[in-house]
Amino acid sequence: SISIHRASFYWGPGQDMLLRDINLSIGQGQLVAVIGEVGSGKTSLLSAVLGEMMARTGKVEVRGTIAYTQQEPWILNASLKDNSEFCLVIY
Repeated sequence: SISIHRASFYWGPGQDMLLRDINLSIGQGQLVAVIGEVGSGKTSLLSAVLGEMMARTGKVEVRGTIAYTQQEPWILNASLKDNSEFCLVIY
């Protein structure tokens, strides 16, 4: 499972906080889709969960194994919104 409690994240020293006051709880075996516009923070959220961003405040707990696949460009015959999502599966 993944638990984020009141955490704020940034990329590195001298950088502004990119994600602020995040609360997230994902249970084991859940399939989660994060959907948003380009530049809305979807990849940054995933980077924070994976520990690639620095947490300035709050607490992040990851219990278990995370399966992650690199973003691959693909386009559906659908709206722009429908084409901007990724999935995270927790085992």
